Amino acid sequence: MSYAHKNEFARILQEYEAVASLLSAAVRRRKRKPGTKMLDDPVAAMDSAVAEAAITTANDAYALLLMARCEGYMREYLMSLGVPLDREPKLSTLIDRTRKEFNRSNPRIPIRPDIAAAVHDLREQRNAYAHGHGTNVFPPVDAMVVTLGRFFDQLP
Repeated sequence: MSYAHKNEFARILQEYEAVASLLSAAVRRRKRKPGTKMLDDPVAAMDSAVAEAAITTANDAYALLLMARCEGYMREYLMSLGVPLDREPKLSTLIDRTRKEFNRSNPRIPIRPDIAAAVHDLREQRNAYAHGHGTNVFPPVDAMVVTLGRFFDQLP
């Protein structure tokens, strides 16, 4: 995987961990000091139920961000090869075409079908979320980074 892709995935994961850590700290502080007003620390003053919901939402939001970045990377890769794409290609098409074109290029390590299938699973989870089938459909952000990193591992 290119350093740019690897750094972007790491940055997204780092941002998510920082947000989740701040929100988790707010929940812990709030539980220790019920009924107190912490006007100097707005994160600590956050209602614990709101903070807990925000942690869940943060995972979903960063998972969507990862999927959007990956979609962009696949488009850029295919366009750099001169592969014609529809104006708005489906993510499933991008995944399959990226794998096909990369494997066609005599790679040292091809993208295996199980790795592409794992990315398709993430695509299905993204679609379920986008169509209102609830929150918490994504695996943890760090697990997504590993899965997507395996897919993009050998791409330039």
